[in-house]
Amino acid sequence: MNEIVFLIGFMGTGKSTVGQELADRLDCPFLDLDQEIEKSAGKTIPDIFAAEGEDGFRIRETLALQTQVHRPGAKVVSCGGGVVLREENREILHQQPHVFCLRAKPETLLARIGNDPNRPLLQTDDPAEKLQTLLGDRAPLYAEFARQIDTDDFRSSEVVDHILSELRKT
Repeated sequence: MNEIVFLIGFMGTGKSTVGQELADRLDCPFLDLDQEIEKSAGKTIPDIFAAEGEDGFRIRETLALQTQVHRPGAKVVSCGGGVVLREENREILHQQPHVFCLRAKPETLLARIGNDPNRPLLQTDDPAEKLQTLLGDRAPLYAEFARQIDTDDFRSSEVVDHILSELRKT
């Protein structure tokens, strides 16, 4: 395969774990868009949010996405959970042949990421309520993408098997 596979979905759905395993099985590089943003900014995502706000982070996210689309070579790219918030990003992703949206139930997500200090949007008095609000806002945007994969009750290897099966069909 000589194309890019993009993984999108809410934070905590398993994009990084699945992405790394998928890249290993495809024998290609894995890139976490959030890590790429941190490298180019020279600071962590919480620090970017603190200094530039969410808008500043989202601008950086779009630039990082554009960079990966235009950089040649096969790779697996895990996008941040909010990448779908900007219409420009959704348009870029809709032009790509291999976009998979990972999903999980709110209770699964909360168990996976509810206490993670590297999730600046969940640093509130009630992370569960914030997660529900964010998920509700983003669900219609994720739903624009046809290839949806639930990750609640599956090991990462099973999710990777499913993605590989879909890739073989194209």
